Amino acid sequence: MTDLIILRDFLVLCETKSFSRTAEHRHVSVSGLSRRIQGLEDWAGTALFERRKGELALTEAGYELQKIAFESLPVFLDS
Repeated sequence: MTDLIILRDFLVLCETKSFSRTAEHRHVSVSGLSRRIQGLEDWAGTALFERRKGELALTEAGYELQKIAFESLPVFLDS
């Protein structure tokens, strides 16, 4: 279940492009969310977001994971 929580965090972060807004929406601390996303990037073996001057943008790998997570998450939640 923890992996599904992290995927939900990732998808919300993709949408908001803000760690603080995502943390508020997901009811976690910004540092906790940051650790979750860093763990996901470690698992993926690559950066999923480009971080520049307070802005977030998905990398190519981030777009791929977003597509897979968006398509797969409902299947896991319905199981």
